[in-house]
Amino acid sequence: MPEVPVLAAVPGQDRAVGYLALAVARPHHAYLLAGPEGGGKQQAARAFAAALLCRDGGCGSCRDCRLALDDRHPNEFVVEPEGRDIRVDTVREEVWQPAYRTAPEPGRKIFLIREADRLNPAAADVLLKVLEEPPSDAVL
Repeated sequence: MPEVPVLAAVPGQDRAVGYLALAVARPHHAYLLAGPEGGGKQQAARAFAAALLCRDGGCGSCRDCRLALDDRHPNEFVVEPEGRDIRVDTVREEVWQPAYRTAPEPGRKIFLIREADRLNPAAADVLLKVLEEPPSDAVL
């Protein structure tokens, strides 16, 4: 298994982290992190995003890693529920449109959709279109 320092910092998820570490070199277009509350999904998602955005494959200390770990990287798009749902307009504006545009900085675009189980049906349909025909430079 390749050593990815930013992923190695995720505690208690050795198997999942091992899988993500292997995926850094050639990622698929989408991943689903599921598990109980407090299981480390958010931390693992941030670390994986940092590894995908890092020019050194997840060093944990460069500008790209630091910004991604703070959810502030220009190529990282974070979608969260507004109220109790994630609405269709949110998915269109924060996933669909940026996915098919040029990235703000060179490299991949990373989309973190928090609490995806809260997508309303219309929003889920829009997201499905992106998942079915993903841009080559996007990882959801």
